[in-house]
Amino acid sequence: MTQPALGANHSNFAFLSDYDPLFLQLVQSTEQAFADRIEQAAQAALIWVNNLTQSILAKAFRGELTADGVRLTLSL
Repeated sequence: MTQPALGANHSNFAFLSDYDPLFLQLVQSTEQAFADRIEQAAQAALIWVNNLTQSILAKAFRGELTADGVRLTLSL
């Protein structure tokens, strides 16, 4: 059995749907878990960036952003 070419709107595992509904359920469950994990990682990254931005702004308003501090940070 040859695998059909998959388009942009198809699952990477679409060919399994020809076999057993259990495979299709497994694929859908796996894809959903993968999508959920990516969404969690993206949310965590967004929180980290927002915290970093707030930290930089706070240092800027306190006058703590200096050339020496930048050089020290870049050397890490």
